[in-house]
Amino acid sequence: MSLEGNDRTIIASLKKYFDRLSIIGKKASFMPIVLFNVVNDMLNYCVKNYNTGNKGYTEKIKSLNILIENLKRYCPDICVYKDKFTKEKIKPIINAGPDKDYYSSDNYDDRGDHESIYHFSFNLEGSIIDPDNTVKSYEWSYSNSHDGHSSVSMNSKDLHTMVEINQSEYNSGEYLFTLRATTEDNIVYEDKVLITLCNPIGIKITYLDELGRYKNPVENNIKMIIPGTLALKLFIDTDNCGRIERVEWYNLRDSNVIFSNTNDTITKIEISDSYVSRFFIGVKCYDSDDNEIISDSVMISRLYVENLSPIVNAGDTKYTYNGETVLRGTANDPEQGPLNYEWTLISGESSDVVIENSDSLFTSVTGLNQDNEIYSFQLKAEDNAGNIATDIVEVHSRSRPIIHAGVDKSIRLPNNEILLNGEIDDPYNLLDSYEWDYGFDDHGSINIEYIDALSVQITGFDSAGVYTFTLKGYNSDGNILSSDDVVITVLEEKTLFTAQAGDNLVYYSGNPILEGSFEGIEETDIESIGGLTYEWSIISGDDSLAIIEQPNSLSTRVLGLKYEVYVFQLKITSGDNDISIDTVEVDNRDRPSSSLFMNKEDFTIRLGDNNRRLRASFAPKDHVARVEWSIITDVESSVSIDNPNILDTFLRWDRLNPTPENGEIVFTLSLNAYDEYGTVISGIEDQYFTFSTDI
Repeated sequence: MSLEGNDRTIIASLKKYFDRLSIIGKKASFMPIVLFNVVNDMLNYCVKNYNTGNKGYTEKIKSLNILIENLKRYCPDICVYKDKFTKEKIKPIINAGPDKDYYSSDNYDDRGDHESIYHFSFNLEGSIIDPDNTVKSYEWSYSNSHDGHSSVSMNSKDLHTMVEINQSEYNSGEYLFTLRATTEDNIVYEDKVLITLCNPIGIKITYLDELGRYKNPVENNIKMIIPGTLALKLFIDTDNCGRIERVEWYNLRDSNVIFSNTNDTITKIEISDSYVSRFFIGVKCYDSDDNEIISDSVMISRLYVENLSPIVNAGDTKYTYNGETVLRGTANDPEQGPLNYEWTLISGESSDVVIENSDSLFTSVTGLNQDNEIYSFQLKAEDNAGNIATDIVEVHSRSRPIIHAGVDKSIRLPNNEILLNGEIDDPYNLLDSYEWDYGFDDHGSINIEYIDALSVQITGFDSAGVYTFTLKGYNSDGNILSSDDVVITVLEEKTLFTAQAGDNLVYYSGNPILEGSFEGIEETDIESIGGLTYEWSIISGDDSLAIIEQPNSLSTRVLGLKYEVYVFQLKITSGDNDISIDTVEVDNRDRPSSSLFMNKEDFTIRLGDNNRRLRASFAPKDHVARVEWSIITDVESSVSIDNPNILDTFLRWDRLNPTPENGEIVFTLSLNAYDEYGTVISGIEDQYFTFSTDI
């Protein structure tokens, strides 16, 4: 058996090897089990004492080597027998060593201003256990995935070799080394070890300048106005192994410094001590075991500047409509010192003006009673150095616009709608928009239908009650400048009078006349309820050409109706808004025309004739329910019609006795068409039949 590598590096490999050897030996019938136990006990002793730092394991390793040689002499094929003398060589065991982390011991820069290069040196300690001496060569190789620059030098042919690496600050720091062993049969065995190289940690304290950029202090000194605030940021320059777990800001001297956050990389300090000219701020970095690994500090120096005047703003232009306003100013001192304030009226009618708190930034003002007057107020701010700043705000006093929502009204159910008309008095055109609003929460089916901004139709009253509606006027800023309420009283349904639209009508090719009336009240009592108004309207049917000649009269004619069924409504309203409604249906029909299918000679009766065929038609015949032939003028003879209720029938007679001097007998027939109501809608009249004795 060959053992390559020093004693310290092969102990783990021996343990692995003998664990495997003992299992195979137990399967061989001629292998003494005791020998394996002895070897295993010696190996465990070596491992235990090495791990505890006891150096007495050296003699044990020598004895262990002797046992291994005796083992091979006693049974040279012990490691190659399996399952009744089946010979198999044992594979070599490769150990590249444990994974380790290394930290750079020096730091130098050989690339100018581009990036820093760090130097590392360490040993790779590999081992190979090869019972059958099958390994013919071995070699180290490495791989590294990184963004920065690095260079590696080592003797790749030595199991125990020194490695030197120069790597940049941007390198990830992880190198994977592989130990490969090649046997006589060109079989490759390998093991890997991960080496992590940690660059020196670099940190810098930076500060936020007036342009919002974090900058490095000049000569580690930051100048600031004191008292004041300053934002600081810890910039971590290099920490490729991520060792920094937390940071802690602190004040190096006992002075009045307040940190907004002591455990974040960004903090804000507030210094209020105006008697100290220098302050020292530090930051410490800790690893995951809470060990301090690096720190930095910076000096804060007072920046002396010329005392500046305060900055003051009296506010935006204001408008008042009731003679009152509130002035709201702002002011600050660049040196963060205290300020004194004073409001004064510098223009405008001052006789009634009262400034309640003239030494405060916020104050109420009353007495701005002059209509269409412009008042100018000045805000003055003064610091401790006597610097003064002023600003002026104008207040325009104007008459408030007045909105009228209209007079209170009442309606009686079933009337459920009402028209509201608002009015405004706005001499300065201050109102920009208007809005009607419900003055109650649960408005149910009640709906405001806008006709325009001021006029609305309120619909949907379904129960008696008192309802309030508000008309609001807004200026261009969305503020309400004026509003007014109107109260609508909805009365319970009560019949004072009843509208009568008349009976349903059927018209043929005519212009129907609507005849309305009312019941329940005498003519003499109409004035007591505020009079009556009438309104006819079409609520069903094509009204594109229809014209109601007198829609506000009880009786009116309707023109331009098409041949269809119309429904007309008569609405009667009292002066107290009591309403009654009735409807009438008008069926406007096309009158049918009649035609006779008889020649002129068919109306002359000759001697010997005793019948004549009667034929006629009506068109259109949609509404013709029945027809009837009639003899209008009879003669002294027996004249009859076979079936007077059909259009195609016969006129018959038994004898004719002419008596007139001229020898002629004249009689007439008529034909009428009736609708379903029995009304004559068309007909043929006065058809003369003449009997001539001289023919």
